[in-house]
Amino acid sequence: MSSNTILTSLNKVGGGDFSWASGLIADYVNWAPDQPAKDAGDCTGILKLVVSVVPCETVANFVCEDKGANIISEKHNFSSAFLYSYVLFCGQR
Repeated sequence: MSSNTILTSLNKVGGGDFSWASGLIADYVNWAPDQPAKDAGDCTGILKLVVSVVPCETVANFVCEDKGANIISEKHNFSSAFLYSYVLFCGQR
Protein backbone atom coordinates (compact mmCIF):
# COMPACT_ATOMS: atom_id res chain seq x y z
CA MET A 1 0.00 0.00 0.00
CA SER A 2 1.25 3.45 -0.90
CA SER A 3 1.78 6.16 1.68
CA ASN A 4 -0.61 8.25 -0.45
CA THR A 5 -3.55 5.92 0.27
CA ILE A 6 -6.52 7.50 2.05
CA LEU A 7 -8.71 5.15 4.09
CA THR A 8 -12.50 5.29 3.67
CA SER A 9 -15.42 4.09 5.79
CA LEU A 10 -16.33 1.52 3.13
CA ASN A 11 -15.77 -1.95 4.56
CA LYS A 12 -16.80 -5.55 3.93
CA VAL A 13 -19.81 -6.82 5.83
CA GLY A 14 -21.25 -10.33 6.12
CA GLY A 15 -21.81 -11.99 2.78
CA GLY A 16 -18.99 -10.09 1.11
CA ASP A 17 -20.91 -6.90 0.32
CA PHE A 18 -19.25 -3.56 1.00
CA SER A 19 -21.11 -0.90 2.97
CA TRP A 20 -20.36 2.56 4.32
CA ALA A 21 -20.03 3.18 8.06
CA SER A 22 -23.56 4.59 7.93
CA GLY A 23 -24.78 1.08 7.02
CA LEU A 24 -25.69 1.93 3.41
CA ILE A 25 -24.65 -0.74 0.90
CA ALA A 26 -22.34 0.70 -1.76
CA ASP A 27 -24.27 0.82 -5.04
CA TYR A 28 -21.22 1.82 -7.07
CA VAL A 29 -17.52 1.79 -6.29
CA ASN A 30 -14.79 2.89 -8.70
CA TRP A 31 -12.66 -0.19 -8.04
CA ALA A 32 -9.05 -0.34 -9.17
CA PRO A 33 -8.25 -3.08 -11.71
CA ASP A 34 -8.41 -6.57 -10.10
CA GLN A 35 -10.30 -5.19 -7.07
CA PRO A 36 -11.92 -6.03 -4.79
CA ALA A 37 -9.18 -8.57 -4.18
CA LYS A 38 -10.62 -11.60 -2.40
CA ASP A 39 -8.11 -11.95 0.46
CA ALA A 40 -6.58 -8.46 0.57
CA GLY A 41 -8.62 -7.27 3.56
CA ASP A 42 -12.03 -6.04 4.63
CA CYS A 43 -11.45 -2.27 4.47
CA THR A 44 -10.81 0.12 1.59
CA GLY A 45 -8.50 2.92 0.60
CA ILE A 46 -8.36 5.39 -2.27
CA LEU A 47 -5.21 5.79 -4.36
CA LYS A 48 -5.11 7.57 -7.71
CA LEU A 49 -8.91 8.06 -7.62
CA VAL A 50 -9.72 4.34 -7.53
CA VAL A 51 -10.65 2.13 -4.57
CA SER A 52 -8.64 -0.89 -3.40
CA VAL A 53 -9.19 -3.37 -0.59
CA VAL A 54 -6.66 -3.00 2.24
CA PRO A 55 -6.16 -4.71 5.60
CA CYS A 56 -8.12 -2.94 8.36
CA GLU A 57 -4.92 -2.63 10.40
CA THR A 58 -3.51 -0.26 7.75
CA VAL A 59 -2.52 3.08 9.26
CA ALA A 60 -3.07 6.06 6.95
CA ASN A 61 -4.82 9.38 6.56
CA PHE A 62 -8.56 8.92 6.18
CA VAL A 63 -11.58 10.66 4.75
CA CYS A 64 -14.67 11.18 6.89
CA GLU A 65 -18.15 11.96 5.62
CA ASP A 66 -20.46 14.25 7.55
CA LYS A 67 -22.10 17.28 5.97
CA GLY A 68 -19.41 17.09 3.29
CA ALA A 69 -16.13 15.23 3.07
CA ASN A 70 -13.29 15.94 5.47
CA ILE A 71 -9.76 14.67 4.96
CA ILE A 72 -8.08 14.11 8.30
CA SER A 73 -4.31 14.60 8.26
CA GLU A 74 -3.75 12.40 11.30
CA LYS A 75 -2.93 8.76 10.62
CA HIS A 76 -5.22 6.08 12.08
CA ASN A 77 -6.18 2.48 11.33
CA PHE A 78 -9.80 1.78 10.31
CA SER A 79 -11.15 1.23 13.84
CA SER A 80 -9.54 4.29 15.40
CA ALA A 81 -10.40 6.45 12.36
CA PHE A 82 -14.04 5.42 12.65
CA LEU A 83 -14.12 6.21 16.37
CA TYR A 84 -12.20 9.48 15.90
CA SER A 85 -14.51 10.70 13.14
CA TYR A 86 -17.64 9.63 15.01
CA VAL A 87 -16.63 11.55 18.14
CA LEU A 88 -15.34 14.53 16.18
CA PHE A 89 -18.26 14.93 13.79
CA CYS A 90 -21.23 12.75 14.77
CA GLY A 91 -20.91 13.53 18.45
CA GLN A 92 -21.47 17.23 17.74
CA ARG A 93 -25.02 16.86 16.38
